[in-house]
Parts: sequence; structure tokens; C-alpha cells
Amino acid sequence: MTEFQPKKRVIDLSGQLQRFRQAYYCGNSQIEDEEYDQLKEELQKLEFEFPELILDDSPLIRVQAKPQESFPTRTHRSPMLSLGNVYSMEELRDWERGLQKLLNDEKLEYVCELKIDGLALSILYEKGELQAGVTRGDGSQGDEITPNLKTLSKLPLKLKSPLDLEVRGEVYLSKKHFSELNQRRQLTQEPEFKNPRNAAAGSVRMLDSNEVRRRKLDLFVYLLADGPLKPKHSENLQLLKDLQFPVNPETKTCKNIDEVIEFCRYWELHKDELPYEIDGIVVKVDDIQLQQKLGFTAKSPRWATAVKFSAEQAFSIIRSLETGVGRSGVLTPVALVDPVKLNGTIVSRATLHNYDQVDRLNLHLGDRVILEKGGEIIPKIVKSERGPEKGWPIRYPESCPVCDSEVSQLPGEVDWRCTNIDCPAQLNERLLHFVSRKAMNIDTVGPALIEQLTLKKKLRHPADLYRLHISDLEELERMGTKSAENVLNAIEHSKDCKLGQLIHALGIPHVGEKTASVLANKHGSLWKVPGFLFLKAKCSSLPERFLRPEKSGKKGLKPQAQK
Repeated sequence: MTEFQPKKRVIDLSGQLQRFRQAYYCGNSQIEDEEYDQLKEELQKLEFEFPELILDDSPLIRVQAKPQESFPTRTHRSPMLSLGNVYSMEELRDWERGLQKLLNDEKLEYVCELKIDGLALSILYEKGELQAGVTRGDGSQGDEITPNLKTLSKLPLKLKSPLDLEVRGEVYLSKKHFSELNQRRQLTQEPEFKNPRNAAAGSVRMLDSNEVRRRKLDLFVYLLADGPLKPKHSENLQLLKDLQFPVNPETKTCKNIDEVIEFCRYWELHKDELPYEIDGIVVKVDDIQLQQKLGFTAKSPRWATAVKFSAEQAFSIIRSLETGVGRSGVLTPVALVDPVKLNGTIVSRATLHNYDQVDRLNLHLGDRVILEKGGEIIPKIVKSERGPEKGWPIRYPESCPVCDSEVSQLPGEVDWRCTNIDCPAQLNERLLHFVSRKAMNIDTVGPALIEQLTLKKKLRHPADLYRLHISDLEELERMGTKSAENVLNAIEHSKDCKLGQLIHALGIPHVGEKTASVLANKHGSLWKVPGFLFLKAKCSSLPERFLRPEKSGKKGLKPQAQK
């Protein structure tokens, strides 16, 4: 063999394997498995013998040899927002009526897609070559898991056209591979995964890409977010198919809402026939120009919604009650019930939201109740049946379960609150909110550390974090000098946050992440925020750089437009 011949054979084999694999995943297999394996084995031998001939998009390059130490964080080019939900066909019609009102009764066509129960990703290509894959994260930024993305056999590493693209898709684990994974974990005496979604989400974040490859994750691409966009979403999906991306074959274009409803009802009855899990149908307006007119809310696009299937229900019995105390003092009752399996997980707790709901359901200890998962995520009680023996009625507590202070209910509100602002539970929750990712993002300060510091009276206010010394930390359990330094470094680094993060971190009632961002963009600096003198008095322990006026040239909290 001359050198030219193995090079040509490597190119031929790579092209054949790519085509055969794509045809297989599109349900049109063109070759027997045995013959495919023979071609794959031949390519493996050639790549081993002539490593200099390995192509960048070789079908065998689907794994990174050395495990990573961590995943870097990457900001999304455009936010990855969540979808709004509807739970009935009447709510779906209401959603369309809302669109018609915004568009002056313009005729709408839709694209219906199966809502794959997996993990959303953003996938970036430059000049036709795969550059990065990023998890959804908090919608603004996520973990860059590119090495693990390359283990997905359905995903092309190199496109047939040198395009710059951003596509979005859903990584999932098929029912077959989920079962195989749990069987392997049984043999090694590891805890089994509760459902395929949890398994997929955990797998894609593993640091060892070799193990990710063994788990055989799959992918469906559902959106062309950036690139040579066509006038309709359905046309963009066809473009993605032509580029050999795995697009779900069950996707359908519907001319009106009646066809959408028919599609939803069909798959609610036949979802168990699929080789993967779905938890609803995604409905999108097909016309891209109309999508742009409809725009977005703070959390989701107006032009798309998720139709959730009827929630699975289970019976259980209320055995006792816990009451949680939030950072604003709100008391939240949680029912402790006999463990029961629901949507693949064991449920032993169910939120009751507030005591007004307890009264509406007329709940008693010992009641037989119907549980379901709201949006298939949060367990809740939807109905109660009185047992043969009347149990104790559930009433709001007369005092805070943590600090024993008086509780009260403000006029017009359903929530009962602890009136003690120095309640330990409130303090811990305020501190946890302050250090959370969407606030000051101090990832080295967690619940255990906060609990130790508050018990030792080292923390009474979020500002006290910035007065901690290394000696305060070294005296804590399981806290060495290096760990203490990491904590203090993270706290120091948080001073370079955006103004909106600080406002959100302060935990002002009714001021969430979005409102905090609006205030920051409006005023630019804390000196321009109404009531700043009061704020400065309350936060006098914060470093001066947090409170410096905008004209300062030093590093500190700058207006968001300048960050």
C-alpha cells in the first residue's frame, strides 16, 4: 500500500459510515449491522496504524481520552428561555385567542413537536465545524460540555456546508439504554436512576467522556437559533434535516388549532409506544415574522407553549406536617405522606403552598389523599378523602416553628408570616438567597457553612460575609486553611458583580431577578436609586466599592450597559 491509498480508504470509510449512520437514525437503514461493524472495524485499524490520517470529523472521534477536571461556564448568545405550559385543550384554545388578539386575528399555522423529556443544549458551529455545546443552565449561561457532546453519535461533527450556526436540541436517554444503564448499576451495587431524564442530565455533566459514551445518549435538534434562517420554522427544520441533524420524525405542521388538538390527543394515547419518554407536545407558531411580532415575556416566548399531558396520580395518607419558614417569614406547610411511586420517583412529601389551600381541601392528619406532580415536577395534593376515623384537622401554627415568635396574616394576603425578622430560619434563607447563582454567585458558601457561621454569631446580615477573616473560618468543622482561602476569594470576587445582581440579592419584597435588572438599567448606580440613603444606612457594612457613585473610575458596581 502506498501512503495515498490508506488516506483515500480512510476518507471513503468515514463518508460511508457517516451516511449509513444518518440513514439508520432517520429510520431508513441501508446496511446490515454486521456489515456496518466490519466497515467500522476496518476504519479503526487504519486510524490506529496511520494516526496522522485521522479526519477531524471521523465517525470514531466521539470520546475524549482524558477526563476533564471541570466544565467552564459560557454565556448564551441569546437566552434559553423556558416554555409556558397549558394543561387542557381549552387552555390551548385560550392561548391561541391571546395570540390572535395581539396579531389582529391573523391566520396562524403551527408546528407540533414531541416534548422530549431530557436536557436542553445550545450547539455552536463555525464554518461548518462543531465548536461548542452548552447546557441551558439558568437560561443566561450554562456549562460548556463540548467533549461530552462529541460522544453523541447522531450529531455531525462537521457539516457538508461551511456554515456558522447555533442550533438547540434535547439530549435524552432511550428507554432501552436507560434499562441497560440501571442493570449495569445493579451489578456494581450503585444506586439506580429514577427516570431517563435524571440519567441523561447526570450523564451529560460527567467529567469522564468515556463513561458518557458508554451510556449511549441520544439527541433531537428542534430549533435553528442563528444562521441562514428561512421564513418558517418548518423550513428551518427541513434545512437542519438536510444538514444531517437528527430532527424528530414525528414533528408535524398543522394548518389550524383543531389539527394541533388532534395531534396532542393522539400522542397522549400513544406516547408509551415511543422508544423514549415524552411529557407533552410543544406547539410553535410557524411563521418566523409572526414569532418576532409576538416576542417574549420575561420567562418564555409568546409564540410557543407546551401542552402537558394529564398528570399521573397516586394515593397516599397524610401522616404528619412540617412548616418551612422562608426568607420573608412566609410559613409554608408541607405534608409528610406514606412513600408512593409517582412519575418514576418515590414521593414522601407534598407541598401545600399555604394554609388557605389546607382549608380549601379540608385536610386532616390521616386523610387518604390523591397526589400528582404539578407540571410533572412538584408533588402536590389535589384531593382528600376522609378516613374511617376522623383525624386531627390541620391548622395554621400560632407561633413560628423555629423561633416561637408570633405569626400574623396581613390584610388581603393568604400567607401567614413569622414576625421576627431575626428568626434564624429567615436569616439562613436570606443568606442562601444572597449567595445564590442569580444573586451574588458565591458558590463556596453553602447551607452547611451558613448554618455554622450563624450559630457562632459570625453572620447576622449578608453584609457580614465581607467582614469575615480567615480565623473565623478555620475554627469551623472540616474547614482547613486552603478551603477558608477559597471561601474568602469567592466572596471578594463577588464584589465585581453587576448592579442588577446586587439589587436582586438584597431580597427586597416583590423585586425579583427581572425587576432588579430593570431597576439597574434605569438608574445605572445605587446613588440614583430612590431611597438610596436609607439603603446605604441599612447596608453600611458593605464594602465602599458597592456604594460608590457612578462617576468613580475605580472598579466596582458599574451600570449594566458598561459591564
